[in-house]
Amino acid sequence: MKKFVLMIIVALLASMTAVVKAEEPYADVDKEMIELLALNSEQASAYIEIMQKQREEFLALKTRDWQEELALYKETYAMLEPVLTKKQHAQFVAIINSVVESTAEEEFVAMRD
Repeated sequence: MKKFVLMIIVALLASMTAVVKAEEPYADVDKEMIELLALNSEQASAYIEIMQKQREEFLALKTRDWQEELALYKETYAMLEPVLTKKQHAQFVAIINSVVESTAEEEFVAMRD
């Protein structure tokens, strides 16, 4: 009987893990970024909160206009400045810059006006 209950618990935990992963598609990305930047727990909490808000904003964009996306990236960088050290912020910008750029205009996200 104990083995049966244990098997049920394991099965429930496995199914709950799948649901949580489906709800948090960026959890692994955030975890990796937190590790890469060596964020402390306070920084990590603030980082996750900012990134969740900014992802919602990004998904809410009606068009995929590069200037709107660029403005959102710059806003994200600005929101993270008080949370991260200068070195961490520079690393974050470099990482994002390495994967996000406008091919049409060859304009990097982190370039300042």
